Amino acid sequence: MLKIYLCDDEDFFLDEIKKLILAFGKNKNIDIDVEAFKSGQDLISAYGKDEEVDAVFLDVDMPDMDGLETAKSLRDMAYESAIVFITQFISYALEGYRVRAVRYILKSDTQFEDSLNEALTYIINEKTRLEKRIELPFTDGKRFIYLSKITYIESRLHNLIFHLEDGSELNMRGKLSSLEADFKDHYFLRIHQSYLVNLAFVDSISYCSLKLKNGDELPIPKARYRDVKDMYLKYKGEVL
Repeated sequence: MLKIYLCDDEDFFLDEIKKLILAFGKNKNIDIDVEAFKSGQDLISAYGKDEEVDAVFLDVDMPDMDGLETAKSLRDMAYESAIVFITQFISYALEGYRVRAVRYILKSDTQFEDSLNEALTYIINEKTRLEKRIELPFTDGKRFIYLSKITYIESRLHNLIFHLEDGSELNMRGKLSSLEADFKDHYFLRIHQSYLVNLAFVDSISYCSLKLKNGDELPIPKARYRDVKDMYLKYKGEVL
């Protein structure tokens, strides 16, 4: 199931985009629930009562509360749903970056349906990635863990320390090399002999160090710096 909020003040576009989204779901055999709104205020009101929204498709140019203001309000509410802007203009790219919009789709684009389908495919793939979990033999017993909750894994004297988003830690005997290949497809990068990092939690990279969103700083060897930076930029290009 994919839940999508759609907001546009023009009935024609609202109906057409909803039809295209539902047609995509039918073609892919995916249940998609679309709720349509004609104003940012109405969407915000509904969103505050619903934490299960996977994506929000927003028209930028709307009266009273435009798409950018709506997106900022959503982020201020700490919701992490994917945001896709559907607009007549592309001049809002910088503002969209600030609210972590994943796609811009031009209403005038002759390939509009293809662009919409590509955005939906990305959202589904990202949802699948975030829900991916694996079972590992931690020192306190086997348990399942969501890969998206791991900020980084540290290797220390044949002991692997899993640093989690909530600040807690899990321990397991083993080597980073045994996890590296499987985790690579989920945006984990070996930045150092002792660290395997979830790129989703990287705040910035400076020469020979990497800063995470929780404030932790990890070293990057000079020999790996260029490759780490290039891989991070590639990751940013894929998710934005």
